[in-house]
Parts: sequence; structure tokens; C-alpha cells
Amino acid sequence: QLVTKHAQIFLDVYDDHYAARYGPLRAVVPRALEGFQRCGILAHGFARVRCPDCRHEYLLAFSCKQRCLCPSCHAKRQAAFGEFVAGEILEPVPHRHVVLSLPRRLRPFFRRRKRLTRLARLAYETLKELLQAAAGTHTAVPGVIACLQSAGNLLDWHPHLHLLISWGLFRRDGSFLPVEGTPDPETMARLFRHKVLRMLLQEGAIEEHLVGNLLAWPHTGFGAHLSREIPADAKTPATVARY
Repeated sequence: QLVTKHAQIFLDVYDDHYAARYGPLRAVVPRALEGFQRCGILAHGFARVRCPDCRHEYLLAFSCKQRCLCPSCHAKRQAAFGEFVAGEILEPVPHRHVVLSLPRRLRPFFRRRKRLTRLARLAYETLKELLQAAAGTHTAVPGVIACLQSAGNLLDWHPHLHLLISWGLFRRDGSFLPVEGTPDPETMARLFRHKVLRMLLQEGAIEEHLVGNLLAWPHTGFGAHLSREIPADAKTPATVARY
């Protein structure tokens, strides 16, 4: 009811009241609000579900299938994805949840989807190198699921990555090499920063003076969060969905 009553008013006044502070409204926001208001309402489309044996039937309204904004669709997607990952993808080895984020000054450079995908590759390379250094090998690699997130808590443009990574390395023969200890999140953030700045320099997106300015900051502006170890026997669908 709140969205139905106030969404259009919010969209009408955004440029005058909020754009200066939060930046331009992304095109996905009006579409998401519209889809949420149509979710589960028969007037906006439905499927007729019928039992071939008893002929009982009912109407199932179309859903918006959105994450985060729609609590119903988000819960269904979260549960289904967690079950799929836990049952079909993850090996029975320890894992950790890692979050890597960018400073506000660099976020506008990642509005292109292609560059966002490269950001996920850089995050993987960062974690792989740290684990390989801890294990003393460069031939084994970790397994990672990376999820790109484009918004923060305020629905502003805030690209960051959530990664579920095996806490250890897989050799070519399929055997697993566990890694002991926990890397310093600051070291992780600095290595990720080095890779991101080098990529942007090579692409000509930024210049050397900006890199020098960023490197002079007392705090990197790059964030790194590392969860506690998730034991091999604790990865139920609910646990995976939560992480």
C-alpha cells in the first residue's frame, strides 16, 4: 500500500529533491517499482493450473520475480538458489563468505556491465593469490561463486561483490588442499585495490594523478569483509541462502 500510494510521487520529485545527494535515479528503479505493484494481482496476468486426474483447477497470478524489493519473490528465489548451490555446486569442504567493495570515487566507472564482470574476475584473482601464497603452491585453485551487487542499502549505485569461496585449493586430480589461518582483510583490500586501479589505468578510464591521489588516502576506500569459516557439514540450503 505504501508503494502504491507514494511511488509515483517519489519518482516525480526525485530529480529536484534527491538527485543532488544520491545521484541520478537508475532506470531499473521505476521498472522495479512498477513490477512490484503488479506482482500477484490476477488482473495483470495469470496461469490456469489444472490437475489432469481430478480436474481441480485454480488461477496463479504472475509474480515479479524480483530480488530484495519484493519480499515474497525474494524469499522464493533465495530458497531455490540456496538449495541448488548446496546440492549441485558446492563440494563438501570448508568455505568462507567474502565481501569486496569500492570507494565512492570509483563507482561511476563501473556502470558498464562488461567492466563489472571484469571486477568479479579481479576479486577471484585476489582471493586465489592469497590462498595460493598461504598454501605455498601456484598450481591448485579455489572454487568460487561470485554475486555482483549494484546497489547499497539506500538503493544508490554501489557496486560490490559477494563471494562464497572454498577455504582451500583444488588440485588438478580433484583432491583438496585445505588452507589454515585467515588473511588480514586490509591486505586483501589493498591487493584488490592494486588490481582494480591497474585495470582502469590500462583501459584509459583513469589517469595517473587520480591513482596517486587514491594511494595517498590514509584509508584505502576499498572494503574487505571475511566471514568465519563455514564447516563442510554446515552448508545446508538455508545456510547458503543466508550467506
